[in-house]
Amino acid sequence: MQVTEKIAAFRARMKDENFAAVIVPTADSHASEYIADHFKTRQWLSGFTGSVGTYVITENASGLWVDGRYYVQAEKQIADSEAVLFRASEPDCPTFSQYLLDNLAPNSVVGLNGKLFSLSMMEQMQQLFAQKGITLNIQADYGNDIWEDRPAEEYTPAYYFDEKYCGKSAAQKLSEVRDALAKQGCDALVVGRLDNSNWLFNVRANDIPNSPIAISYGFVSSNQAVLFTALSRVSAQA
Repeated sequence: MQVTEKIAAFRARMKDENFAAVIVPTADSHASEYIADHFKTRQWLSGFTGSVGTYVITENASGLWVDGRYYVQAEKQIADSEAVLFRASEPDCPTFSQYLLDNLAPNSVVGLNGKLFSLSMMEQMQQLFAQKGITLNIQADYGNDIWEDRPAEEYTPAYYFDEKYCGKSAAQKLSEVRDALAKQGCDALVVGRLDNSNWLFNVRANDIPNSPIAISYGFVSSNQAVLFTALSRVSAQA
C-alpha cells in the first residue's frame, strides 16, 4: 500500500467509528526508547523512518510532528504525501494536542491506542480537550486491521544474565526493592519499563534490534516476584 492508500484506509475506519482524528505515536506499550518493528505503525503509515515522531490524521488533513533532529529527513520523506511537517522544537509550533483543539469541532472524538500513551499524557489531553468537549477513545489500534504484513511481536529465547557481569543476583535486587517498598509504605510494585524488568530479574533476550531486551512485565510484593513474558521463549530446562 502507498501512503495515500494507508491514509484513506485510516479515514474509512475513522468514519465508521465517528472519529474526527486519530493520533499515531512512535511508541510501544512499555514506553521504550527503542521499539520493535511490530510497533512502528507511525513509520509504516507516514513513510518517515526517524526514531521519534507523532502522526495525526483528521478528516481532511494530516501532520507529522518531529523534533529538530529530523526536520530535513522528515521533509524529504513526506514530500510526496499530503502531510504537513510540524517542527516541534520551534517555539511557535503548536503541539499536536493544541492543533487538534484549534481545528476540531466541539464534541469531536479523537481516537488513539491507549496502550501507547502514559496516563499523565492522556490526562493532559483530556484536560485540554475539555475546553471544547472533545473526548478520547483509547481503543483505536488500526495497525492490526490495516497493516496486512505487520511484523509479529518477537519472543526470542531468554537467558539469565549472570551476576558476574551485572554485579548482583536477581534475589539481591528483589530484596532491595522490597526494602524500598516497605519504607514507602507500599505493598507491591508493577514494573512496566523493559529496561527495569530486565535489570531486576537479570533476564535478557533479543526482542528489539540492537537491544538485549526481553519483552515483559514484572510484579514484586513482599512474598512474590513474577516476571510476565511469553512462555515460548523459555526452554524446558530453565
